[in-house]
This record gives sequence, structure tokens and C-alpha cells, in this order.
Amino acid sequence: MIIFKLISLIFWLGLIPFGIGLLVSLFLPEKEISILSVTVSGYMAYWSLFEITALPFLLLGKGVPVFDSLSAVFAVLSAMVSLSGYILRRGKLRGLIPDIRPVFPAILSFAVIAFILVMNTRTAFFDGDEAYYTGQALAAQQTGYLYYRSPYTGTWAYFDSRHALAMLPVWEAFIGKMSGLHAAVINHTVMSFVMIPLSMGAAALAAGTVLKKRSSLCIFTALYGAALVFSRMSIYNRGTFLITRTSQGKAAAAGFFMTLLLWLIFISMEQYRENRTFPLLLMLSGPAVGLFSSLALLLCMMFLFTAFALYAILKKSLRPLIYAGLSCVPQFLYLLLYMGAGS
Repeated sequence: MIIFKLISLIFWLGLIPFGIGLLVSLFLPEKEISILSVTVSGYMAYWSLFEITALPFLLLGKGVPVFDSLSAVFAVLSAMVSLSGYILRRGKLRGLIPDIRPVFPAILSFAVIAFILVMNTRTAFFDGDEAYYTGQALAAQQTGYLYYRSPYTGTWAYFDSRHALAMLPVWEAFIGKMSGLHAAVINHTVMSFVMIPLSMGAAALAAGTVLKKRSSLCIFTALYGAALVFSRMSIYNRGTFLITRTSQGKAAAAGFFMTLLLWLIFISMEQYRENRTFPLLLMLSGPAVGLFSSLALLLCMMFLFTAFALYAILKKSLRPLIYAGLSCVPQFLYLLLYMGAGS
């Protein structure tokens, strides 16, 4: 039984997002394609696909246990998209296998990541947000209702439109259902092994726009991890937020997505200079950040528009602002849904 659960986790948290990432790699610059970029962008697209799939079930299934139907639809849809990636990019798979050598920088970076994961798993941190995310994921998994059952009393609950559209708890419940694990186990243990490596991978991708040598990236990753470990100057800084609250949307957005956005903006500007004027990667990122936090979506838009406004000033052209506006179409649609759900 345990073996089956482990195989299920590997399938839904490894093979599926990687296949989706292979499909997304069709839109990455050739020099940016690596096993790391495919994995990170695959998760971004995986979460975007879930948010797009889940929102109709949330908004139209009021008072109806729709979680099982949502899980079935998303399981089939994500498997089909992932399989398409493996088929279309099968010739690229062999070239993605990294040439791993036991050099000191690589060993050091893996050791730091392993230390963070071990300490995160062996210790626990609980707060109000933790209770909310775990409770909502468990309520979806066990009752089938999305935000309409109280995880504490089992009775009907008021639809919390302020938080409900950020559907990370429902995705965690989906992983729990498909793997056969309790939602609390997904929240408190499995999410650490997803979010912490992804966050450090996103930081490495962003740093890779400047640091080209693999050894330099390994040293950066080790130093970045050490900074996270020793960042506990207060309980509210970015490092502590990431390594103690990995199952929560705001921590995922701050630790993973806002860092990933640096890399996405860099390669999108590069594609813009090459007259590839459709910002698919940035548009694809919109639903993903909405899955984490509605507030983070606004911060993402501000960050993106600021970057392209500075680029527009540099180029003395308004076209980059139009490009940024097109990039944020999914975010604008999400905000319209957010305001409509709250009315």
C-alpha cells in the first residue's frame, strides 16, 4: 500500500508536471531549456491548468459536492497534456539528462537542500493560515464540497470569496485523493518536498541569466539555501516564510512565483527583442499565481508592468507596455471573477 502511494506521488508530482513542462519548452528559448527549466515551468503550467479547470467547478457548483468530478476531469486533462509533451518532445528527452559530476559545488548545493528538507520535515510550525489551508484541503477531500463545509464542525460554511479563488488547498486535496494520502500529510510533509526545491530552482533559473557556469550556479544555490536557513532575524522575513510555511499560498507565491517571475520577464524581454510578440509564458503564469494568492496576483501585475515600463522608457516606445498589458489578460479576467464572486 505504501509503495502504491509513493508511485502515485511520483506520477502526479513528477512525471505529469515534467511532461507538461516538455510541452511548455516549445515556447522557451533553446538556450534556456534544461531539466530544471522544464520541471519548474511544468509546475507553473500544471498549477495554471488546475486553476483554469477548477474555477468553473467552484463558481457553478455552489452547495454541490463537485470535488470528485473535478478530480476526474483534471486527472484526465493533465494526463493528456503531459502525454502530448512526452510525444511531441520525445527527441529532446535524452538531451535533458544532466551530466552530473560529483564536484564539490554540486555536492554542497544538494547537501544544503537535503538539510533544509530534513529539518523542515522533522519540525512543525502552525498558525492560523496553516489551520485554514489544511482544514480546507481536508474538507474538500472528505466531503467533496469546495469551501462550503466547515472543516471544524462539518456544517455548512459561508462561502469565503476573499480566499476561495486561490485554490491551492483544493490542489493539495487532489494530490491527496490521487495518492491515497491524508490531506494533512500532503500539507505538512509532501508540500515541503515540492515547494522548497522548486523555489530554489526558480532562484537558480533567475540567477542563471547572469551566472552562466554550472559551478557558479551550484555555489549560488548553496549560499541561497544557507541564507534561508539563517534568515531567522524575525518571524516575518522571506526565508522563514518559505521554509516554515511551505503549504500556504502566500509563502508559495513569495518563495516560488515572485522569484520565477524574474526569469520569465528576462526571457520574455529576450523574445520580445526577437519580435516574438505573443507573451505566452507570462500569460500562462497568471492563473498559476492566482492559485496561490489573489493578493500575489496584484503584486505580480505591478511587478510585470514596472519592469516593462522601465523597458519602454529605455527603448522610448509604448509597445512594451502593450506587451505587458497583453501578458496580464488572464490576471484581469481573474480579478473580474474575484469581484463578481464577492458581490
